[in-house]
Amino acid sequence: MMYIETLMTIAQKFRENEQYQGGYVRIFQGRYIQAYGWSLNIGSAHSEKPGALLIGERPDDCYIAVGGNRCDGAEKWVKIL
Repeated sequence: MMYIETLMTIAQKFRENEQYQGGYVRIFQGRYIQAYGWSLNIGSAHSEKPGALLIGERPDDCYIAVGGNRCDGAEKWVKIL
């Protein structure tokens, strides 16, 4: 559960810094965990690389991009919890 709490904190800081309310923060997990974008709704996973995260405002509203590949993008979003 600590991992989700960390992601939620990163997402909230991103929203505050960029002055967004609600929506989903896009997070990439590479060498570092980095918030890189925001969207009002979930949208398609095809523009994301597999493993990208979409973090909502609640712990039960977090998704990971799965399937596909790095060149063509992920196939779909799957709920983390």
